Amino acid sequence: MSRAGRPWWPCLADDGEAATARAGRTLADVVECALETGLGLPRLHRHGKDGDALVALTDAALAELSLPPLGRDERKEFVPRLGQLPKTHKAVKQIEKAGWLLTQRGLGPWARIYRTPEDGKRQCVQLCIPAWGALASGGWQIPDGLAASDLARLLGTYTTRVLTPLGSTAVSGLELVTALRPPTRAVRTEAGWTSGLVEGSRPKDAFDPAPPEVLDVHPLAQDREPGGELVTEAWDWHRELTDTEKRSAWAVGLDVNMAFLAAAGRLTLPLGPPVHVVNPVFDPKIPGSWLVDLSGLDTNPLLPSPFTADGSRPTGPAWYSTVKVAYAMELGARVQPTEAYLRYEHGPYLDPWRNRLRQAYLDTMAALGVPLTLADTDPVAFLDAMAAAKQGDPAELAVLTAIKQTAKGTIGKMRERPRGHGYKPGERWPALDRPTWDPLMRALVIDTATVNLHRKLRKMAGDTGLHCFAVLSDCAVFASPGPGALDVLACLDGTLTTSLRLGVSPGMVKFEGSRPMAEIAELLADGANPPGTSRPAGSSPPMSSRTGVGPAPRGPGPHDSSAAGRRPAAGLRGGPDGARPARRTARRRLLASHQVGVRRLDPLEAGGPGRADRAGRRLAARRADRGHRGAGRRAERGPYRPVAGRPGRRVERRPDPRRRRPGAAAGPRPRGSRLPPRPRRPRPPPHPHRLDPLNPTARRRAVPTAITTSRKDSPMGEIDEGLERAERTRPIPQSTAARMRFLLKGVMGSTKALAAELGVSQRTVQRWLKGQAVPKAAAAKKVEQQVRAKWQPKVKQRVRNAAETNGFMLHISGTFGYSSAAGSTDDPRPRTITQKMPGTVAQKLYAARDAGASQAEQERILAEGLREHYFKDNGHRARSLDVELNDVSWMDLEGL
Repeated sequence: MSRAGRPWWPCLADDGEAATARAGRTLADVVECALETGLGLPRLHRHGKDGDALVALTDAALAELSLPPLGRDERKEFVPRLGQLPKTHKAVKQIEKAGWLLTQRGLGPWARIYRTPEDGKRQCVQLCIPAWGALASGGWQIPDGLAASDLARLLGTYTTRVLTPLGSTAVSGLELVTALRPPTRAVRTEAGWTSGLVEGSRPKDAFDPAPPEVLDVHPLAQDREPGGELVTEAWDWHRELTDTEKRSAWAVGLDVNMAFLAAAGRLTLPLGPPVHVVNPVFDPKIPGSWLVDLSGLDTNPLLPSPFTADGSRPTGPAWYSTVKVAYAMELGARVQPTEAYLRYEHGPYLDPWRNRLRQAYLDTMAALGVPLTLADTDPVAFLDAMAAAKQGDPAELAVLTAIKQTAKGTIGKMRERPRGHGYKPGERWPALDRPTWDPLMRALVIDTATVNLHRKLRKMAGDTGLHCFAVLSDCAVFASPGPGALDVLACLDGTLTTSLRLGVSPGMVKFEGSRPMAEIAELLADGANPPGTSRPAGSSPPMSSRTGVGPAPRGPGPHDSSAAGRRPAAGLRGGPDGARPARRTARRRLLASHQVGVRRLDPLEAGGPGRADRAGRRLAARRADRGHRGAGRRAERGPYRPVAGRPGRRVERRPDPRRRRPGAAAGPRPRGSRLPPRPRRPRPPPHPHRLDPLNPTARRRAVPTAITTSRKDSPMGEIDEGLERAERTRPIPQSTAARMRFLLKGVMGSTKALAAELGVSQRTVQRWLKGQAVPKAAAAKKVEQQVRAKWQPKVKQRVRNAAETNGFMLHISGTFGYSSAAGSTDDPRPRTITQKMPGTVAQKLYAARDAGASQAEQERILAEGLREHYFKDNGHRARSLDVELNDVSWMDLEGL
C-alpha cells in the first residue's frame, strides 16, 4: 500500500510494518522484499515443504506497480474471463527479466512467482490481488471497505491457522490435505537417493475408482447400467406433521457444527485402487462399494431413512458405501452383498486435515467470544455468545466463513466435475489426474455424517420423545413449546440431553433459528422443506444471502477449481491446422489482386489491421527498384483507386509523370532505396470469447477485437450473443465497409434500397462503403443487427435443429443465488459451469429469443435448466432447491 514519501510499504499480518522495504516500483521488488522479510510458514509435515510467502496487493499498490485495473478491455485492463495478463505485458516481462518464473496460471488474481530451487532452498511467493477478483468468490466473503491492515490480518490469520491460501478455499483445503499427507519422501538406497511412499498417504500417481462410484460423464460410466450408481448426497427430507406436533407453538432448528469435518475424524478411507469381488463377505473395516438389498429393513417412519438422500425407504438392490452397510447391520439387517469393489489399502487419510481445521475453527470461535467449554458450564451464556458472535470482528467472521468453506470445499473437490470449453461426456478431464480425486472418499465422509446424525436423532427421540419432521443436510427441525434451543434439548427429568449436545466443537449442535408452527405448516402444505426458513419471522433475507442452513446446492463444498473460476479455452492462436500463416496469405491474395485488378483487400479481411497496406508498400518498393515510375506515389496512396458511382470496385492507379512528391527527383528511384514506413498499428490480441464453439475448425480462429463492442454497448445480451455465436461457422465481417458490402449483396447492389433499410441517406451509405465516414454508435448497432440477422441462414437453421433434437453442451460463467422454501441456503458467488443440457432447454431459449424476450427471461430459463440438470442432478439431490441466475459474465453453446 502507498505511504507518504514512499511508493509502497509492506503491511504485515500483525498490523505492523516490515523492518526493511525496497524502494523499487516493480513486482519483482515486491517479491524480493517478501522473501527478505521472512514471510511464510514452516512445513506442516517433516517430508513436506515450507509454506510460501503471501503478498496481497491493494488497489493503491496495484497502481504504483503499473498493473492494470479490472475491466473488459483486453489491451488496457485485466479481464477476469481470461484469467491472466498476456505474456507480452510489461509486468510479465519485468518478472521474467528479473529471473523469476510464473506457473501455468500466469499473472492473475492468484499468481505464484518462483525461482528454481538452489541448494534445496525454496523461493516462492504467492500473490493475492483482490482488485482482480481474488477474494470475490471461491468461498471468500470479505467485508466491503476493509482496510489494508485488516485485510493483511485476515489473510495472515487464515495462513497461520490453516495454510497459505492458493486460490479458492476449496483449492486451499485440498492443498492442506497434501501438505499434511505428502505423497512421497526421500529414501536412501544403495544406489543413492530415491522417492518413496509416505506411510498413510495416497500414491503420487492417480488411479481410477470403481465404475459405480464415478460421475455419469466419466469414461468408466459410459457402459454402466441404469441404477448402477453409488448415490451419496446429504439429506433433503420432510414429512407431514403429527397431531401433537401441530399443537406445538414453535418449530426450532438445530444445526450440527462442521458436520463433514467431524465425520472425517479417524475415518478409514481408501489409499489404493479398487478390487472387484463377486459374492463377498461383508467386512466393516474395508472401505468400498457394496451392492446390497436393504429394502427389507424397517426404520422409524417418523425419521428419515439413512440409506437414501431423500429419506425414503430403499426399494431394491443398490450400491452403498461401507459406512451405510455397517449401519444397516447395526439396525438389525441381514446383509448379503452380491458384488463389491473393495479398497484393501486404507487408513485415516484425512485425520491430520480434520485436526488442523478443527483447531482453526475453535481458535476463531474463541476469538469471537465463544470458548470451547462455555456450553458445558453455562448453556444460556453459550447461546448468548453465539448470537453476539455474529456481530463480532468482521475480519474474524470472514476467517470463520473461509474455514467452513475450506472444510466443505475439500470434500467437494474429491468429486470435481469437468468444466471448460470443448468437454464431451465420456472424455477425461484434468481433475482425474489428481491423486486426491476419489468419489468414494467423498461418499464415506457424507455417509458418516448422515449416519452420525441419524444415530443422534434416534437417541434424541428416546431421551425427549421428540422426532424431527424435517432435515436439510446437517440441520434438523423439531416441534417445540418454546422458541429456544433449550426447549427442545430438555429431557423429561429437566436435564439437557446428550444426544444432540450443545457446544461449539465440530459435531455438536447450535441454535439455528425458530419460527411459529403456523408458518411451518403452510410451508409443508406447499411441499417445501422448512429448514431453509427456520429463523425468526420477518427476518428471512433475500435470495443469495447465507443463512447457514443446509448444504451447498451441489453437495458439500464449492465446485470451484480456481479463484476466478475456469476461463474459456486459452492458447488458441492462429488459423486452423494446415492453414497458411496470415501474413503470407494476405500477401499472396494482394499479389493476385494486382494481377487481375479487381479490388484492394480490406485490412481486417486480409488477416489483421494494416497487413494489406504493408504488403502493398513492400511490392511498390520492389517495383521502384526495377525502375517503375510512380511506384513511390502508388505506395503512399495505395495501388488502387475507387471508381466513381461504382461502390466496391477499384481499379489500378496509373502513374502520372507530371506529378511527383515535393522534393522528389524525376525518373526512377535509385536501386535499393525504400520508402519510409507508415506508423504501424498494433494488432490487438485474439478474443477467446468470440470463438465459434460449434465448428471445431473455427474454434482455432480468433476474431480481432479492435471494433467489437463491449457488453454495455452491445445490442444483444450475453445469452443472445451465445446463441448467435453457436449458429455460425464463420465470424461476421468486422469492418464497417465489409459489413456494408455484405448487406449490399442482399439488395442487389442498390445503395438506395440499403439506405432505406438502414434509415439513412443514400449518400451516407456510399460514404460508409468507401470508408470516407464512420457510422455513429446507434447506426453501427443497426448495421451489426442487420448483418447478424442475414449471416449464414442455412447454417443457423441446421445448428438450431441439431440443438433442439440432440441437446447441447453449455459453458457459462455467472452469479447464482440459491433458495430453499422462502429462505436461502447458500452464498451468492460466481460459478463457471459446464453441463450437458437437453433439447427442451434449447427449444425454450430459441423460442424466447424469437419472441423478443428480455435478458432476465432468458436467464430464468437457463436457471431452471441448470437447477434440474446440474444442481439437482436430474432429481438425485436437493428437491426443494431453487436457483436464480443473477448475472451472466459469458456463455457459449457447443453442439453435441
